[in-house]
Amino acid sequence: MRSRTDSRSGKTAPAPLEKNFREIVVGSGRSQEPYIIAFHYASDNVSGQSLGTLFGFFEVEIHDADAAYIVNFLASVAKKEYFANPRRSAVESFETALHKINVALAEIVKHGNVSWLGHLHGALGAVSQNTLNFSVTGEGEIYLARNETLRSISEGLADTESEPHPLKTFTEVSSGELFDGDLVFALSPAVWSLFSPEDLRRSLNRLGPAGFEQFLRTALVNELPVAAVALITCSAPVELQRSKEVKAVPAKPSPALDNVWSDAPFNAAREAKQSVKAAIDAAPSVEEKRGGYTDQKTGHIYVQASPDEAFEPADNHWKERWMLFQHGFETRLRAWNIASRKASRRIGKESALAFGAAGARLSLLRRAAARKARSLKRTFEENQAAKRRAKEEAERVRAVEALLRQPEPEAKPIITAPAETIERAAATSIPSEESDLATPASDRVRRFFQREAQPEMTFGTEAKERLNEFGKHLDRLRPALSASTQRINSAVRGRADQIRRVALFLASWVSGLWQALSPKEKWSVIGVASIVAAIGIIAIIRTEDAPLAIQDAPATPEEKPVTTVFPPADEPLATLLSGNRIVFPTNNSRSVVLATINDAAILCTERAVVNLTTQKSVTTPEKLRLAAGMDDLDAIFAVGESDTLYLWSAVTEKFEKNTLPLPTGANISAIGTYLTYLYVLDQKSGAIYRFPRAEGGFGTATTWSKESVKTDESPAFAVYENILVSDDAGKPALYTRGRNANVAFSMPKTSLSTDALAFDTRSGDIIALDRQEKRIIRWSATGTLLGQYYHESFGDIETLSVSADGSELLVSKQGATTAWRIQ
Repeated sequence: MRSRTDSRSGKTAPAPLEKNFREIVVGSGRSQEPYIIAFHYASDNVSGQSLGTLFGFFEVEIHDADAAYIVNFLASVAKKEYFANPRRSAVESFETALHKINVALAEIVKHGNVSWLGHLHGALGAVSQNTLNFSVTGEGEIYLARNETLRSISEGLADTESEPHPLKTFTEVSSGELFDGDLVFALSPAVWSLFSPEDLRRSLNRLGPAGFEQFLRTALVNELPVAAVALITCSAPVELQRSKEVKAVPAKPSPALDNVWSDAPFNAAREAKQSVKAAIDAAPSVEEKRGGYTDQKTGHIYVQASPDEAFEPADNHWKERWMLFQHGFETRLRAWNIASRKASRRIGKESALAFGAAGARLSLLRRAAARKARSLKRTFEENQAAKRRAKEEAERVRAVEALLRQPEPEAKPIITAPAETIERAAATSIPSEESDLATPASDRVRRFFQREAQPEMTFGTEAKERLNEFGKHLDRLRPALSASTQRINSAVRGRADQIRRVALFLASWVSGLWQALSPKEKWSVIGVASIVAAIGIIAIIRTEDAPLAIQDAPATPEEKPVTTVFPPADEPLATLLSGNRIVFPTNNSRSVVLATINDAAILCTERAVVNLTTQKSVTTPEKLRLAAGMDDLDAIFAVGESDTLYLWSAVTEKFEKNTLPLPTGANISAIGTYLTYLYVLDQKSGAIYRFPRAEGGFGTATTWSKESVKTDESPAFAVYENILVSDDAGKPALYTRGRNANVAFSMPKTSLSTDALAFDTRSGDIIALDRQEKRIIRWSATGTLLGQYYHESFGDIETLSVSADGSELLVSKQGATTAWRIQ
């Protein structure tokens, strides 16, 4: 074999071997092709020939639509990355290709394709000069045959103990030197269901490389539905020997013939033929050698075995049967081990999914039971109140009936009474301010009939019925008056509590400001306050001395008072909230979003980000118009008025710019986050884009919506496991997997106008804000109406969210944030 000399070390290096690459791929029909591939690739350019050849195989055990053609994708990624930069060394290019494969698999997982995890097997190698670099994953293996021995060179490279992770698919790399006569082959795990390593070694030594390849191809095609083998045969290059100088050999003198027409040559040929025939006749026949005979009648030759060849020794027979039994047992045991490992992995994944689903189901049932209990309690209280009202009404009806059953007085003629009697009757008929309003109307009517008769008045049955009807109207108004009184009292109590809290906050602020002043500044403040007080006293004295100019008020027509009921009595599940809790006073800046980051409530306004737990705020780099929290990264992403994307980290409490590659012509109307994805609503095109998280920002967008999204002028937008959008009619619309789920939401009786939307991440409930009706509405994930919460301050809310524990509703206006208990 030729050799070459290394100019740097001066040592003689062997010449490159000749490598022959071949693949064996078995797939029963075209349905198996997307799940297995074996390949070898060389560079298409002369500059990349120094990198050698890339070879290997990939196989996915799970045959479903999500796992189809992953193997082809991985093979193309490996080829493209390995030969991308010819100036890199072979080892560096191979490691870069493995890293690129891991990153590509991680991107596949990000898109929800996880069925192949734990079911991917593969082997990848690169041969450059006489050096082999290789790595394996799953149950793929690489074997080396050298000097009539066969051993696995990939043992321990694949991590089969830990949980599968896409970034840990290829973890270890090994390398070695190839020599003349070496045979390297990568095997898929299905091959071991037919052969053991010892079987392959014996077959290779008996048949040679060419015969072994044909034997392996025939066995796999005939016995297995899916399998793959990649082989490399190494041999020394063929050297052409230089032709040596040919020495002149003296020619033998040809026999001279006296007469060319004589019969001497014919006699010599005849004698040679006779000598050959005599030699054949003298040789013993086959049947004589083997002790056989020839049947003269049929001409058949019968060969008889010798006594020592008649039967094989018994020990050889039983040894062969034992070897066959041992081979079959080892084959079945190996197949059972492979099947058990696959079953254990599958059972572990299915059990984890089952337990997760069971836990989620139990959580849903628990929340449903709690909501049912609250509903039953509320229904029970309403029934009790209805029974009390019915009982009171029945008592009043019985009292009126008893009054009507009394004998009617005789109709009296019209009596003209003197003026004194008329004045006295009028004085007794007009109730004073101190009269008892709780006296039933029927009693007042009865006393009225017992008084003196008025002039020009006839007391009969018709007058009595009219007065009774008037008394019933008064009785019906009494519950409404009592309910209004209760609402007024609760509003006064809530306003007093709020005033008290604001007063305490102002007092603490003034006290802290006073303590921070120096003594000189304190005396200056006292002097200014004294001057202001003196000026105020003088102004008051002059005002008291000035004559009051009283003008006659213009006559206005008498207006009837309009009584409004809040909340409306006919609205189902309507509740008037009271007793709110002030979380943050105000910062005089429009509230953009309320988010929960690491179980802490964060308020983002146009000018600041405030941690509502620590009351610490950070000023924004510019005026913000949109924002959304990403709990998985402990961050808030915000869009400024210049359409710049900012990231605010809850760890560093700083802002930094991020990249957001919007599609051409796209406009950001609203944003939301889920996991590490950013969702952008483009109201102009009616599309929702999804951006994956990348270094320094987000990657290329994909269109999440599979149909046009119709929204109103100022769309409300919320993202969790699904996406909520307010449609062109102002009602909430739930989108799942890019399409409108057409959830039938139970609508209130008063028309709904959706101004903001939110998810309760604990229960999956849907929250909507209606500023026009000053209410917040709650639905279940299936659209069932769970409650309506009213308050006068809800008409000015800018954003809302549900607390981390789901017990409070956080609302904010101009940075002023309050919490309302909704359970």
